[in-house]
Amino acid sequence: MPTISGNEIENLITLFNNRGLKFYHACQYKDFKTYINLGGVPSRNLMENSGLPFTPFDTDDADRNNSVWNKVFGNLQDFGFGFAQGQRNPNTAPTPNPYGPVLLIFNPEVFREAVDVAICLRSAGGRNFDREQEALESADEVNRIFSYENIDDAPNDYAKAYIKRRDELQQTFGDPEAMTPEVSCIVENEKLSFLHLDKIIVDPYVFNGLNLKDKVNEIKRNNHLNGVVWARLYKRGETRMEMKQELANLLLDNFVSIPQLIQNEILSENLRDYASRIQRGEMTFFYNRFARYLRTGTILELNGEGNQNNPIIEDDDLPW
Repeated sequence: MPTISGNEIENLITLFNNRGLKFYHACQYKDFKTYINLGGVPSRNLMENSGLPFTPFDTDDADRNNSVWNKVFGNLQDFGFGFAQGQRNPNTAPTPNPYGPVLLIFNPEVFREAVDVAICLRSAGGRNFDREQEALESADEVNRIFSYENIDDAPNDYAKAYIKRRDELQQTFGDPEAMTPEVSCIVENEKLSFLHLDKIIVDPYVFNGLNLKDKVNEIKRNNHLNGVVWARLYKRGETRMEMKQELANLLLDNFVSIPQLIQNEILSENLRDYASRIQRGEMTFFYNRFARYLRTGTILELNGEGNQNNPIIEDDDLPW
């Protein structure tokens, strides 16, 4: 099937605006700083060729093999919402967004910068992925991914943007491999600019006295980016952000596995319970990816900046 291009991109933008849908791209702090240097959200090919630092992904080799290394990616949902605001399930647990704690949210007009837009029903890192064959070919086809295909049936404005669950997508499209829609764009300069940036949501981790949200806001302000910066909101009456910070503090020293979290009696009951639910729900694979990416791309990066701001004073440097 052909990807969405030409005038059909305008139809896609209209569809998104009618449904109040945005384009989401999450990244690590290290990568966000590289994006700023490059002037937009880049392909991984552009980052690699620039020589600037970025977080390695497990899917990098697959992206090269599947000919999407030079595409700009994003999603139609906030993958961090489930952990922050979702209902607690005693038999499983979600991870925070594996791609990073810095969520860039764009208005749909950003697609005007693309030569073509491919919305596929599974990740490009999947086996034998074929972007051209798997892309939905029109805005009308994309409309079928929504829970309320007839927008007038949506009970409220939020529901207009609800996307069908995996089993519903598989049934709608007759595709047993359908998982979660993913967006990839061909852009002539391999980056989507910040012109249509609407807001940035940040998980406010703190290391060495530096708050990630404040650092992102400082960079955003210094580079005159559009939009606002918000700290992610967490479910009231619970300690999900505190639990994330506790986990991040552990990851500063080294990667920590789910069994290690469960067995460590010094940790908070909430964190150990979370790890147990990850294990029961067979979500360890997703936790491992989240934890490794976060450690490499954000925790060590932010902590390192804190060390630069607060250098260790050696005895020889003291004034006596």
